[in-house]
Amino acid sequence: RRERERDEPVALTAQRPDVNRLLVDLLATRVRRLSDQLVEALYASVEDRVVRRLVDLCAIYGRDSGLVTVPLTQSDLAELAGASRPVTNRVLRGLADEGLVVLARGRIRVPDVGALLASAP
Repeated sequence: RRERERDEPVALTAQRPDVNRLLVDLLATRVRRLSDQLVEALYASVEDRVVRRLVDLCAIYGRDSGLVTVPLTQSDLAELAGASRPVTNRVLRGLADEGLVVLARGRIRVPDVGALLASAP
């Protein structure tokens, strides 16, 4: 059974070479993303990582500009940024003081994603 499961993808790629190309493209994209994340983890400041993740989340939960509500907690954002919650809170409070975010229970509102993006390194 295991042998058959292992042989099925090989047979599929032999029959459909375009599947092979798709798999290579997907793997290359994943390796590139992981490499970028590693470089960011090693060289970007924690503040930069928090802002970048928030910008990424705005693209997922909203638009590239205008008001976006990110329905995640500060702890969630901290985990995504590879930061501690207290540091993430400090960064978010600084952004709030600049009017770039509005903090609420269980969510972060970004009134102007363009302005947040402009503040991102």
